[in-house]
Amino acid sequence: MIDLNTFYIALVAAFLIGALVTWLFGRPGIRRRTDEYETQIGGLQGRIARREQELAESQAAVNDHLMEIDTLHADKHALQQQLATNQDELTAAREALTAVRHELDDAVAGQEALRQEVTLRQAEVDQLTTELADSQTAATRLRTEFDALARSNTELQEALDETNALLDELRADELAFNEAIEAALVADELAEQEDYDDDLMEFDVDEEEDAVRGPGSESLYYSALARTVEGDIEEVEGVVITPEEIEAARANAVQEVLGMSAEDAKAELAQLRRSLSVLTTVSAEMATAFARRNDEYDRLLTDLNGMVAAPALPDLARLPVPVAAPQLEDASAPAAALAGVAAMRTNLAALAEHLATTTDAHAELQNELQTELHTRNAELADVRARVEALGGDLAALSAERADLDATLSARTAEVDDVRRALATLEVQAQLADDARAAAEANTAARDAALADGATSLAELKAKLAEMDDAQGELTRALQAREAEIAELQEQLLDRAAELQELQATTAHQAEDLATRSSHADALAAQVAALQSDVYTTSAAKSEVEGALAERDAGLADLTAQLEGVQTELDATNAAKTDLETTLHAREEELQARQADVERLSQELDAANTAAAQVQEELAAKTSELDAARNDYELQLEALSGQKAAVEDQVQALQQQIAETQGALDTATAELAALQGEKADLEANLAEANAQLAQANAELDQAKEETERTGAETATKIAAMTAAAAVAPNKIPKAEKQRVPLQP
Repeated sequence: MIDLNTFYIALVAAFLIGALVTWLFGRPGIRRRTDEYETQIGGLQGRIARREQELAESQAAVNDHLMEIDTLHADKHALQQQLATNQDELTAAREALTAVRHELDDAVAGQEALRQEVTLRQAEVDQLTTELADSQTAATRLRTEFDALARSNTELQEALDETNALLDELRADELAFNEAIEAALVADELAEQEDYDDDLMEFDVDEEEDAVRGPGSESLYYSALARTVEGDIEEVEGVVITPEEIEAARANAVQEVLGMSAEDAKAELAQLRRSLSVLTTVSAEMATAFARRNDEYDRLLTDLNGMVAAPALPDLARLPVPVAAPQLEDASAPAAALAGVAAMRTNLAALAEHLATTTDAHAELQNELQTELHTRNAELADVRARVEALGGDLAALSAERADLDATLSARTAEVDDVRRALATLEVQAQLADDARAAAEANTAARDAALADGATSLAELKAKLAEMDDAQGELTRALQAREAEIAELQEQLLDRAAELQELQATTAHQAEDLATRSSHADALAAQVAALQSDVYTTSAAKSEVEGALAERDAGLADLTAQLEGVQTELDATNAAKTDLETTLHAREEELQARQADVERLSQELDAANTAAAQVQEELAAKTSELDAARNDYELQLEALSGQKAAVEDQVQALQQQIAETQGALDTATAELAALQGEKADLEANLAEANAQLAQANAELDQAKEETERTGAETATKIAAMTAAAAVAPNKIPKAEKQRVPLQP
């Protein structure tokens, strides 16, 4: 049986515990705090929902940024490929330019060789010009000599005509003399004429030859006549008669004729006839000689195709004038016949003198003409050799002209290659401009992406600040809850001590106490669960604080990185501005170079037109030379004109080649400058690509850190959300399961 005191004590303890529990749960402050906790937990859940929504938006923005970063990476890859293509094209252009430079060097060397060859050819042309001038002078001299020879030939012809006239007069005198002799023979019947005739027939030829040594026209006449009869014409031509001998011979002839008989007159007539025949033969030979001389002169004129001069002939005015035969008034007068015979002798002597002088003059003239002919033949051979040499030189000049035309064509082809290289470089420059524009657009897009990233980071910072504020509020709420739980734990400890004391004092309420002990154990389990929840919350708090610290550190790193990226962006923008300025200047220079190239193209077209005109002129000159080869004088004049034209053309070609070389040198320098500028642009582009790669790497790192931080934050928020969701259910259960302590 249980002791009543114990029972009452247990009953009082139970009543006190129930009253305490009722007081505790009915206390307004606890309910108010519970409501406040529930309100705070609801607000925290709303904030967590908003944070989750903001986190989703941030994740979407991060995904957009990732897509933009991927786009930037793709653009970067495309730019790298374009840059590699541009580098390959630039390498090909450099190789082509190097080849063009080598070709230009070879062309310059060839041009120098051509210039030296043209100089040598010009010297040869000058020498040929001098020789042509000498040939023209010789032709002029030959023309003068030919005119003199023609005049001499005319004078000789006149002399021959005069000789023929003298022969006609001699024939007339012979006829008159024959008539006078016949009349004298009829009239004279004296016997002494026969004796005189016998004496005359016995006249010895040796005595006549001895008489040649003495003065007198009779001795000279008979000597010449005897030698003529014997056919010694050369000895007759060699007789030298002076004017004094002619006068003495004339006086002796008159005296001799006056003392002649009829037989002597007949003999004298026969001799005169023989002399006349000899003179006729000599005249015929002289005519033949004159005809032969004329033929020789014609052949000489044909061979030389010029003129040959002869030395001056003796003046015909100085020849002795023949004495005219007297007219017979009376046929029976022997004195008249004798006077006619004397006149014939005088005429024959004068004619013999004239023939001798003419024969000597002709012999000397023939010798001189032969010598002059050999000289002219040698000169003609020399001139022909020179003409052949000139023909060879003309052929060489034609070949050189063809070589110059080929060289000009080669230079034109080289200029076309240079133009194509310039066009390729312009296309490459345009591609570089397009790549630069694309790079600028990508840089602008990256700048916009970085600005969006900076904005997103600022928003994330704001959201993190809000989350920090919410975390602070949660921390303060948890601290208040921990304080209340600690207070409850102290109260529970106090009540446990009181309960133990009551159990010691109220043994009769053992069963109730056992029951209450079980309830106390359950409450202790609940308190332990609450304590574990508190520990879990503390651990979550510590994790959240660590995450916040890491987030702060990450934000500090991101801020520093953003500052570095901003600095790099500023530097990139400055470099971009410099590049734009430089590119604008290069574009202006390129436009100027393009204008120069167009001007050079026009000059080259003009040079080609001039070359075509030169070729036409050369063709015309060649045709003129071919047409003028048949005439030596026209050939010389045409060669002189051609020489001047060739010199002008060579000078024009040299000037054109020099101008073309200067234009090519200018274009080469401009190409070198453009290559340097392109190298600078490539270096700047490489630097910008390096900076862009660094920015992309930093963006990737920031993205990774953002993703990691976002994942950690999401995990922490999920844990906090789960803890906040479980806490409202656990607190009422704990309060319901809490056993009020008896006082």
